[in-house]
Amino acid sequence: MANSLKEVLASTAEEVLGRKRRTIQPWVTNEVLDLCDKRRQLRKRKFGSNVAMENYQLANKAVRKKMKEAKEKWIDDQCVAIEQGMSSGRSKQAFSTLKMLTKTFQPKVNLIEDKDGRLLTDDEDIMQRWSEYCSDLYNYELQPDLSILSATRDPPETDDSPPIQKPELEAAVKSLKLGKAPGVDNIPSELLKAGGEEVNNILTALGQRIWNEKKWPTEWTNNTTGNSF
Repeated sequence: MANSLKEVLASTAEEVLGRKRRTIQPWVTNEVLDLCDKRRQLRKRKFGSNVAMENYQLANKAVRKKMKEAKEKWIDDQCVAIEQGMSSGRSKQAFSTLKMLTKTFQPKVNLIEDKDGRLLTDDEDIMQRWSEYCSDLYNYELQPDLSILSATRDPPETDDSPPIQKPELEAAVKSLKLGKAPGVDNIPSELLKAGGEEVNNILTALGQRIWNEKKWPTEWTNNTTGNSF
């Protein structure tokens, strides 16, 4: 049931909304991405003939040219936005855009501190510090509360707890935060919220089955970040 729900939500979302093409840089347009797709196809057979190699080189030049044009246009648009923001009194927005344009890459420096807070720069000292840190971390002496074990040693023979109820499920779906990365099922919170009554009924039935059978769907047992419902 869990896999069927996932497939229905994913296929419906792709049919209605389509797939969003991910870009690393904000100035990369769909036109640039289309050219990159074409170049990728030509790259696979560029060694087949001189013509194939020439076509690939032309596609590569087209990508570079269009990428440069898109980046320059994006920068120009941001500059215009800054000017308009300053002239219309939206200084906060203008300064935010300016900060985004002028920020520089901060390289990660391979530096750590010792126990006394002194900065270590030598590779051997850094390795030794990491060794000490891991040793302290994994040799930490735990002080467990053994009373918990004795309290749960003799579980009740019968479980009178009620199964999953639909109002509980609806409240859980409603409380899901938007804009979060999906879990392994690749189903974001927005799809579950938009599913309405039909999806809530399926999730309630699924929750009741899990409750009764005491067995989780395999995908739900994976430890990952995001929304795992």
